[in-house]
Amino acid sequence: MQFALLLASLPSLALAAATAYAPPPMLLAKANDPNNSCVLPGDYHIRNFVGRSNDTGRTLYAYNFAYLDTSTNSSTTCHYDAATSKSTTPAGMTPRFECRDRDVKFIWVDAMQKLVMIQRVCPGPTGIPAYEVSGSVIIPLLCRGTTTCVSNQTDFQSLFTSIQPIRDAQHRRPTHVVRHNDKRGVAWSYDV
Repeated sequence: MQFALLLASLPSLALAAATAYAPPPMLLAKANDPNNSCVLPGDYHIRNFVGRSNDTGRTLYAYNFAYLDTSTNSSTTCHYDAATSKSTTPAGMTPRFECRDRDVKFIWVDAMQKLVMIQRVCPGPTGIPAYEVSGSVIIPLLCRGTTTCVSNQTDFQSLFTSIQPIRDAQHRRPTHVVRHNDKRGVAWSYDV
């Protein structure tokens, strides 16, 4: 009996071992269900990171890069400009900025030349994900006396190391979902 239980748990153990984070049991079961489209990604790529700096790379005022997650088939471009980019997080949280795909966000940490990536995963029945995975990668930049800063490599691969419930309240309804604002009255049933 115990051996059968061990064998039955092997697929979920394999998925958990394939990630650097421990997903909640219910989310792990959802990801292991072949009838569900939930995918828990293990890693991602940052490609062609190019920044702009007025102080030889200590701080960036603009940057662009491409994001790729092969396990979820997510590919998007990301852009930041200090003059025009707006954080998607409420006050009190570290500012996050959206990529073209709104399920992918990023945080740049100037002092460490570190890029933190956040991706929403496993949408529920309404199409809105309840969890996000995150991970970070160091991107060493060379500015060489110009305002353009580049790295000596064009592809950085990194692991997602955390999974959490979504913390910012910027849930967005998928474009195919229609919301009706019908006013409904209350029906009372009583004997006369």
